[in-house]
Amino acid sequence: MWGPVVAVIAGVVGFILWAKSTTPPMPIWTIITIGGGILLFLVANIFTFKNMEDQRDEKQRQLKQVLEPKLEMFFGHCGSCEQTMQIEQGGVRRLFRVGIENKAGATVEGVQVKLESIEPSNSEFNQRLPAQLHRMHDSPSSNQPGDWEDRFDVHPRDKEYIDVVEKCEKQPRDSDEVMKFWLKPFGLYSVPCGHYTITLAAHAHNSVGCTGRFTIDVDEQGHLHFEQTSLS
Repeated sequence: MWGPVVAVIAGVVGFILWAKSTTPPMPIWTIITIGGGILLFLVANIFTFKNMEDQRDEKQRQLKQVLEPKLEMFFGHCGSCEQTMQIEQGGVRRLFRVGIENKAGATVEGVQVKLESIEPSNSEFNQRLPAQLHRMHDSPSSNQPGDWEDRFDVHPRDKEYIDVVEKCEKQPRDSDEVMKFWLKPFGLYSVPCGHYTITLAAHAHNSVGCTGRFTIDVDEQGHLHFEQTSLS
């Protein structure tokens, strides 16, 4: 910014010196008028150039936002995030998932979603955390949880869904009912029914990660509840 300012000052000073050296010297008002015109012209060009620079920077910023890989976590009580299936013993199996969306125009590579923590802590369970969660439709031919994919890609504007927790809801309720988390390499890992707060985190090779906190509860009728508390 200082370069154009110095050039303007030097140009005006040079004009004044030249005008005074002419024979006969230019009248002072002529020098002021012409010098002022040159100054206004140069200043106007400086501001025009600065405005063009600002517009260029803004376009580059917008383009970077569009192209830079960016993951976002989401949840809602509809579609693939909440699924119920009839079970043979009567009742339903209720499964909750979170969604991972790529909001940008470039593929997010090497995505992995983990259950980072659970509160209140369950000593045996916490020893296995953080643990990788299962992506919906990832079904290895071996049918072994240890063979679930380690990472996956999310293409521009695409969404993937991650299995988190499920429970079989029967009437009358089973005395030994549990809820189950989809953890690699353990498969469906059982945890006593209760009220919990969990933290999930998504990581990727070429994108800033995202996290979410959720509450899990089982009501008196044995129905599983899953609610979002915060996303970042």
